[in-house]
Amino acid sequence: MPQPDDLVVIDTFANGFDANIALTKLRDCGVPCMLSSELWNSVMAVPGASFDAIRLYVFARDADHAREILADVE
Repeated sequence: MPQPDDLVVIDTFANGFDANIALTKLRDCGVPCMLSSELWNSVMAVPGASFDAIRLYVFARDADHAREILADVE
């Protein structure tokens, strides 16, 4: 079980545009978050490949709240 200060992936994205919309929404709501693999995805994108998915991370303590915020965006 993750500890409150552990980073957890709450979503993945196939492109940087969608990833940054989610990142901005969470930050606007005061949820600390970060993306990984964004540069790799933009340089070496391979359609359908799981290794190039952009991952959105938040602290475990914020995960439920972050998912609620993102559910409102979709």
